[in-house]
Amino acid sequence: MKLTRIQLQESLALHTKMGDPRKLASSLREATFLSAVQLDPIVARKVRPSEKQAAQENAIINGVRTVSTSSYFGCLRILKDLSFQLCQMNELSLDPQTVYESIILRMSRSIAAGDAYLKLKRIIKSSNLSLIRGDDTWSRILPIEVEIFESQGSLQAVVSTMSSFGVVRNAELTGKAEISTSGFLVNIKRPVPIDPWVKFDVIVTERINLSTGDSERIAKVV
Repeated sequence: MKLTRIQLQESLALHTKMGDPRKLASSLREATFLSAVQLDPIVARKVRPSEKQAAQENAIINGVRTVSTSSYFGCLRILKDLSFQLCQMNELSLDPQTVYESIILRMSRSIAAGDAYLKLKRIIKSSNLSLIRGDDTWSRILPIEVEIFESQGSLQAVVSTMSSFGVVRNAELTGKAEISTSGFLVNIKRPVPIDPWVKFDVIVTERINLSTGDSERIAKVV
């Protein structure tokens, strides 16, 4: 049975009240609209923090798996070389450095997860349940996938990142912890960590025409 947004929230509230995490997880799967949640375009940000993150990432760029410990096969080197080669080979008027920086921003798990959280927290919620972001130890983090290619005279790219999320029962937070505006648990006042009741991953995929700036950005709960 497919669930609407209101039905999902009612179901989340019921299964939380009944203490049934399996049925709650099932409700998330039945809400098929969670497989294509539209996200806002990326706003201008400083590239350097995202560049530092990307340097430590394992990624697959145009089918080539990067090696974070290698200066030659590292993510930054491969992406810079590829941006230059594609612009030169296809005689595009794009600045290779601008192409490189555009992709780097979209490879940032923290940017993707932060933007997904802002949208999903309005959907995956109820009076007794809240959405939180997790750290990388929660999930089966997959390599970032990047495809950059020329099509009909324009340079296009598809970038996919995976991040971890979870839900917590509000009763467990009262007087014990708070959720920050970015979705992390803060001000934890108990010796034992507060674990998410149900964990899941979110894949953010952006398809962008680097020549025109047109893009589509989707979050998918998996």
